[in-house]
Amino acid sequence: MFKIAIRIFVATFALIVIFVIVFYIWAGSPGFSESGYNKIIHYREPASIRTDTFSVMTFNIGYLSGLDNNLPVNTPLEKTLDNLELAVQVVSSVSPTIIAFQEIDFHSSRSGFINQLDSIGLNSGYAYGSMAVNWDRNYIPYPYWPPQVQFGRMFSGQAILSAITITNNEMLVFPKPSEYPFYYNRFYIDRLLQITTLELSDRSKFLVLNVHFEAFSKTAREIDADILAGYLQTIPEGVPYLVMGDFNSRPPFKIVSGNEERTIRHIFEIGLESAIDESMYIGNPDVFNTFRSDDPSEMIDYIFYDPRIIAKIDAFVIRDAGIISDHLPVFMKFTLKN
Repeated sequence: MFKIAIRIFVATFALIVIFVIVFYIWAGSPGFSESGYNKIIHYREPASIRTDTFSVMTFNIGYLSGLDNNLPVNTPLEKTLDNLELAVQVVSSVSPTIIAFQEIDFHSSRSGFINQLDSIGLNSGYAYGSMAVNWDRNYIPYPYWPPQVQFGRMFSGQAILSAITITNNEMLVFPKPSEYPFYYNRFYIDRLLQITTLELSDRSKFLVLNVHFEAFSKTAREIDADILAGYLQTIPEGVPYLVMGDFNSRPPFKIVSGNEERTIRHIFEIGLESAIDESMYIGNPDVFNTFRSDDPSEMIDYIFYDPRIIAKIDAFVIRDAGIISDHLPVFMKFTLKN
């Protein structure tokens, strides 16, 4: 009798192990082909734009979950749809020529399998979009508890909307934090540099670099900044470009204990300037903080530009966006020199 019980126990344990292994492999596998990870979408013919003055916006929309982002709750679909409508209103109120999104869902269970890029692009009248997928998994076991609020199917990433023709779209994947265990990194988001090339009316190029740096590892975030700096050095001299997105890092001019991180400082050392510069921020930080949107206390979203090529006209944080995301968007109007 004892031997039979042992055999039953061993067989049951083996089945559990096999189930865990199969589930681990299935859950951490992609559901879509990598060939569609950096796709360009053509919504309509672009209007003729004959000007050297443009505007841009960067917005981590947190998959339009409001303040539910990363919390152990299921965001009601009605709330996601309401926030989608509000996002279209925010975009239409400032009508930026180019928008860079982070944490935007293309086909995810947490947001009702709605393609948020297409929804905003079509309803806001944009001509082109480009997507860069950084999270493609059959199942995301997060939040850790309870299981019924875990994310499930995930197809998400970064994206660009443009009133100008997009001719090329690339993505560079930053290395995952080395201090995280392999089983964690298997399900963890890929942090990306999305490089989108636009064609101006005179057939010249304009680059938009959309980033989402590591959030929890300072070491990995600084490595992200090093890789970005290395890429910027490969851009031919004279080609205009903007770098914007969620950098998950405070500006060096925010005086707080322990703010020795060099992520943003490194970008300034390259020679770039921030749309929200030091004098603006120090004068009224409450107006320029971008996170969290219900009571902003940190500036972690930026637009950077090369002052040799681009002249800033205006910049501000769009506080009217409210809490459709846990971030607030940053807007900049500028002119191309020469």
